[in-house]
Amino acid sequence: MKRNIVVLTLILALLFPSSLLAIAPQTDEVQPYALMLKEAIDLTLKNSPDLQKADVMVGLVERGKIDSKNLYRNVDTGVRGGIGNLKQQLKATEAKQAYLVAQTGGNPESLRLLTPELTALEVQKQAITYSLSGLDILKDARDDIEDVKEGFEDGYDDALRIRKDADKKISFGVEKLYLSMLSLQDFIVVQKDNVSLQQRLREIEEIKYQNGLSTAVDVAKASQKVRDEEERLNDLKNTYVLLTYQMNRNIGREWDAPLVLAPTVFDPVEIGDIEEVYEKALEASLEVEQYNRTIHDKEHDIIKNKRHSDVVNKIKLQIQDTELKLEQTKYNIQNTLEGLRYQYRNAQKMVVNKTNKYGTTKVEYEQAKVLCKQEMGLQVQLEGSELLMKKAKSEYLKALYDYYLATRELQIAQDGIFLAEVKA
Repeated sequence: MKRNIVVLTLILALLFPSSLLAIAPQTDEVQPYALMLKEAIDLTLKNSPDLQKADVMVGLVERGKIDSKNLYRNVDTGVRGGIGNLKQQLKATEAKQAYLVAQTGGNPESLRLLTPELTALEVQKQAITYSLSGLDILKDARDDIEDVKEGFEDGYDDALRIRKDADKKISFGVEKLYLSMLSLQDFIVVQKDNVSLQQRLREIEEIKYQNGLSTAVDVAKASQKVRDEEERLNDLKNTYVLLTYQMNRNIGREWDAPLVLAPTVFDPVEIGDIEEVYEKALEASLEVEQYNRTIHDKEHDIIKNKRHSDVVNKIKLQIQDTELKLEQTKYNIQNTLEGLRYQYRNAQKMVVNKTNKYGTTKVEYEQAKVLCKQEMGLQVQLEGSELLMKKAKSEYLKALYDYYLATRELQIAQDGIFLAEVKA
């Protein structure tokens, strides 16, 4: 797939008038406040409870990073100071022992007289040596604390990355919700017209029945059709109300506050070929980075434990296991990207198909208008043709929204962010 710039406005210019992008869904009520897509994203990022929880988590990890750093510094200072002080004491004790022995000139009697003092110095020397051995244990503890400190440092960097990725995921979720609501508004308008048309058809069937041109069964069928379409309309309205509640919650408004969405025009979305997307995704993937970090750390552990063959062999096995997981993750990412590209291509084809269908129904509607004007067609047929054209237009706009979302999902994947779980 050659490198391409997905410019939806250009596609519309080629396939159909680009002004369709800015068509606002019709509503029965005039609302005092119209929400823009960018505003919806900005307000959601500001008010999202999930992001607020993520901020708290980042703060906790940062606190752990600071505390472990301070603890390591204190222990390290104690170890260094303690070792230096004890070594000085040991050196002084040994010097005093040597001095006393030298004063006796090797005389056994003089040495016997100094035995209590020399013995005390030897006990002191052993005590200092024992304390130095204790500090070796403290040094091991310091090394363990250093590992914890480095773990918090890596964890803090990862938490910042996850927090940043969460912004992009939530932004995409707002885009998806916003465009779903726009599509639903269109379908509600079309369904209202459909209900009106079915009511007209029922009236016609009743007139035909009164004049002996129809049956009670046909009238009952027409009435049932009206009820079915009214129920579909209610379902669409109820779904839209629930989506409105969700959007209001996202942007920090009262959950049942009146809300109307402004039409939107899409910005260009840049997507490279699949190989380039794959390389960027690998480079940006946090999971890949974590596996590589683990391998690097364990290679360092091998150097530290090179005198302990059993430990080294165990670490080598751990490295092999991590490398296998890394390769599996790379494969999973590539497999997921192939699925996203397939979704993108299908959405691209759907835009073309729905554009052609809309164009056809528009021509048919114009023909129906001419026939009706020449009294060669019925008004109800014209209304039916107009309804088909409006439905085709709504389907076209939804295909356009789906295409935009498919390109956005691929774009986000380039940043190593996958909205769905990466699977083999």
